Amino acid sequence: MFTRTAVIIFDVLVLISVLLTVLTLLLAVLSRNVSQSAGWYGLMTGWVIYALSYGLIVGYQEGEKEPPLGVCAFQTLLIYAAPALVATNFLCYYVEFYLIISGLRKGKLRPLNQMRTLALATLPWLVFLIVIIMVLILIFPGQRLNLVRRSPTHFYCHLANKLPSTINAAIISVMIGIALPLEAWTGFVMYWHWDAFRRLGESDCQIYLTIYIRLTLSTICAVLAFSSATARCVMVDILLTILVLVAIVMVIAFGTQKDILRACLFWRREEQYASMIFKKSTLYNTTTVAVVDELRDDHSIASVETWKKDSSISVSLPTSPKSISDHGKLSF
Repeated sequence: MFTRTAVIIFDVLVLISVLLTVLTLLLAVLSRNVSQSAGWYGLMTGWVIYALSYGLIVGYQEGEKEPPLGVCAFQTLLIYAAPALVATNFLCYYVEFYLIISGLRKGKLRPLNQMRTLALATLPWLVFLIVIIMVLILIFPGQRLNLVRRSPTHFYCHLANKLPSTINAAIISVMIGIALPLEAWTGFVMYWHWDAFRRLGESDCQIYLTIYIRLTLSTICAVLAFSSATARCVMVDILLTILVLVAIVMVIAFGTQKDILRACLFWRREEQYASMIFKKSTLYNTTTVAVVDELRDDHSIASVETWKKDSSISVSLPTSPKSISDHGKLSF
């Protein structure tokens, strides 16, 4: 039910979610020392679109007058397409992480497959486009623009037709149905082959474990939030507030990695942070693994050379401290 207080709370949460998601993405893009995978960038871009989709008619939520039809129709497209986008992005990011884990359990990094990386990067946007086309087909043939209207809560515009919501829920359910077993299997692989991960060094081992924990907790939060969308016992305005809060939770989960937090300290000199799972080189060639935390002296180099001899993983290292500083990040 529409109330002024509920609209204000909703708009404030939307504003916070937009600012946080955009800031996190910009920090990663603009900072030369933030290295993430194509899956991570796709995921955060999806959450930016998701957060923005709820804030397009701010200022038109009160009163009897409907928002401009063009703005309302555009928001309707995003409202249905954005959840499918982030759900697919989340699954592809998890698949990307699993492929690294499954390779490292054998003591070597799985060779990069350009087509596989391209498929994981483009699949979410293909789903996004399909949902948009589906909604357009429901609107324009037969001049059914009258179906586009402000929701009963006045929070956003939607389509007075249950078909898009049903298809959207089906897409999200499929993605979650694949992600949950994959999540459990990834945890089993990490536990069963933990000795192989410990050889990477304490810093890298912690990164793998931390990312897995972040993925697991964010999956639980997303499942609870999207599942509540079908709960009839929850008030609609509370439900929509929960859906907006999901974007904020995802920023906390994926935007608080050490390199991104360092980038926030823009007044300080940026430090090279070598211990990263993902190294950004090109959009579709991003997945590499670092084996050292920060090599700063000859003793560190010697310790890595010792690890290299004991491991079956082939590592290419610079031969001097100067060449280390030139390389910045060491990777497989």
